[in-house]
Amino acid sequence: MVEQSPPNTFAPRESFKKRITRMYFGIPSLDSLEEADWDEVKKNLTHYTANITIISTIMTAVTAAFATTTPPTKFADWSREFPYCCIGLSLGSSLLSVLNGLAVFVFLKTTCHEDVKSMQQNTFKHRVTLTLLTLPLTFLATALTFGIITWIVAIWCGDILWINGSFEYPESMG
Repeated sequence: MVEQSPPNTFAPRESFKKRITRMYFGIPSLDSLEEADWDEVKKNLTHYTANITIISTIMTAVTAAFATTTPPTKFADWSREFPYCCIGLSLGSSLLSVLNGLAVFVFLKTTCHEDVKSMQQNTFKHRVTLTLLTLPLTFLATALTFGIITWIVAIWCGDILWINGSFEYPESMG
């Protein structure tokens, strides 16, 4: 008798769901999650969320400091419109990360093993939960991206001749 290979069941959504579950819960699937395992997963998620929330809080303080001070040197001028707008977007994203981190704390403190089992059977609840878990990190990454853009543009707007002059198009060539 010839052994048949399993059918090709590549499903991008299922693969994404497994990756997210492994990344945030630390286990390949929620299907085999026991009550004792849930307590460990909950502890790990709380620790992970605490770290993200602390970093977001620091990012909020730093961006608020930049938004309320004038540049001390001419090297980077973030008091212009575009860098200042990026500082505001970074501040807003870091605040959203802090608020979402607190929402994840509340969610984790009130969630029990039975809630996880019901979440497995309802696709909408599963998607909402994964979205809630990914939002703090997503907003923190957005805040960091706007922070980097702010520094690049602030240095560009600064009074350093070799930075400003090295990227200008020479008039003699056109």
